[in-house]
Amino acid sequence: MGRQLLDGVPRVKLFGENIQVKAQIHNMGNFSAHADKNQLLQLIGNLKEKPKGFFVVHGEYDAANAFATELVRTMGANTYVPAYGDIATITAKGWQVQEAEVVAAAPAIQDLREELRVVERKYRDYKLRIEHILAEQPTRLADMKRRLGRVVKFIDNIFEDI
Repeated sequence: MGRQLLDGVPRVKLFGENIQVKAQIHNMGNFSAHADKNQLLQLIGNLKEKPKGFFVVHGEYDAANAFATELVRTMGANTYVPAYGDIATITAKGWQVQEAEVVAAAPAIQDLREELRVVERKYRDYKLRIEHILAEQPTRLADMKRRLGRVVKFIDNIFEDI
């Protein structure tokens, strides 16, 4: 299918479904498909126009998530690590993701998602609070980094066995 896309086919068959190709396809010649993180960051950093967002689909979840985090840190870009079956609609203004129905329908996942939404709301609230504090008191940066480091370590400890 990769060759067909590079050749500019207007439609491809995927999982038995005929799909119109609306993406712009570019060939990255002389580039290994197994580039490491630093090579990928260098490639992206050398682009004339920096992408505003990335779907990170290469590698296991932990590696993909770590790379997505690095893209946010170094590029300031939006990232998304899709789950199996997610559907993304990409427009000039951004993207919208519809989570996979198989996963979204599982009752245990629905219960957990509500708890995760609470965590997300708290994160956003604290993020805004920290940003306001740092805007007014930039000398508190080291203290905020230290506190956030403790939070990350705490979270890592809680979830290290999953």
